Amino acid sequence: MRTAFITILIEAVFLAERFSAIFRQAVDNHATAGEISLVLLLASPEIFDLALAFAILMGVYQVLLRVREDRELLVMSSAGMGIYRLVGALLGLALLAQGASLFVSGALGPAAQYAQRSILFNAKYRTLREGSAVSQFYFFRDHVVFVEPKAKGTDARHLFIWERRAGMDRIITVNDATLDGPDNAGRLSLQMRDFLAYDFDAGTLDRSGVPRASAVTAISASNVTQQLRFEDVLSFDRRGSAAGEWTLLELLGVLPPPSPLGYAEAKALGERAARSLLCLLAPLLASLAIAFTTRATQTFALPLACLVLLGLDALSSALISTVIPMGTNALLATLGFGSLALLAGLAVGVVRSQRALVRPALARA
Repeated sequence: MRTAFITILIEAVFLAERFSAIFRQAVDNHATAGEISLVLLLASPEIFDLALAFAILMGVYQVLLRVREDRELLVMSSAGMGIYRLVGALLGLALLAQGASLFVSGALGPAAQYAQRSILFNAKYRTLREGSAVSQFYFFRDHVVFVEPKAKGTDARHLFIWERRAGMDRIITVNDATLDGPDNAGRLSLQMRDFLAYDFDAGTLDRSGVPRASAVTAISASNVTQQLRFEDVLSFDRRGSAAGEWTLLELLGVLPPPSPLGYAEAKALGERAARSLLCLLAPLLASLAIAFTTRATQTFALPLACLVLLGLDALSSALISTVIPMGTNALLATLGFGSLALLAGLAVGVVRSQRALVRPALARA
C-alpha cells in the first residue's frame, strides 16, 4: 500500500510538470476537456518504471524501519529465522517489481503513446471537418488555408487559400465550403461554392526591391469539387514511427518490428531494461540503508539511498549510449552482468550488516 501511494505521488508530480506541455499541444489540436484529461492520463506510463523503483525503495525502507524499531526483526532472528530468508523475500519482491516495470514500459507504455497520438489526430481532423469556434490557419506543404468559423445558424464556412505554384501565387476565396469523407479509397471531397481564384505573377522588382505582383488570371465558379488524398490534408504516421511506440517484444525481435532497429529503438530497449533492473536492486538497497540508519544518520539515510538509485539511473544512461554501437546483445549483456554484480554486492552487504539490520537503533530503542 505504501509503495502504491508513493508511486501515485511521483506520477502526480510528473504529470503536474508535464501538464502545461500536454495542455498546449491538446489546445493546438482543439481537443475537448475529456480528451485532454485522457491524454494526460495516458502520459503516466512514461515515468512509471522509474517511479516504481523509487517507490519500492522508500516503501521497503519505511516498513523495515518500523519492523526493526518494534523489535520484530530481533524476535525473528532470536527464533532462528536467518537473514537469508529476509534476503529471499526481498528478492521475490524485487522480481515482481521488475516484471511489473517491464510489463508497463514494454506493453502498456507503447500502447498509451500511440493512443495519445490517435486522440490528438482525431481531434484535429474533427475540427478540420466540422469547424471550430474561432478562425484557424492550416499550414500544408505548398499552401496555407485560413478557415473562418461556421456562420451563425448555418454550416457554411468561408475559406481563404494561398497556394504556391511555379512562377506564380494563387489566391482562392470560397464563400461556402464543406469537407466530406474519407471514402474507402482514402479520398476526401472538398465542396466549394462561390469559388473565386486569382493567379498572381511574381513580376519584376521595383526600385526598393519588392516584387510587383500583378493578377494575370481570374477564375470564378458557382460550384467546385476537389478530390483530395487524406494524407495530403492530414498525415498520421503508422504505429512504431517513434521508438516509444515499440513494444518490448518488438525491440527484442520476438515479434516482427514496425521498421528496422535503429539507434533510437536500441536506446529505448536499453532504458527499459535498465530501469527494470533498478526495481531489482531497490529492495536490497533499502535494506542496506536500514543497516546504516541510526539516531545520527536517520535524517539522510533514505535520501542518500535515493541519490544512489538516481546515480545508477544516470550511470546506466551513459553506459547505454556508449555500448549501443556494439549491438543490442552487447548492450543487454552489459546491463545484465553489471546488475548481477551490483545485486550480489548488495546481498553480501545485507548479510554482513545483519546485526545492524535487526537491532533497534533509534531513540525509543
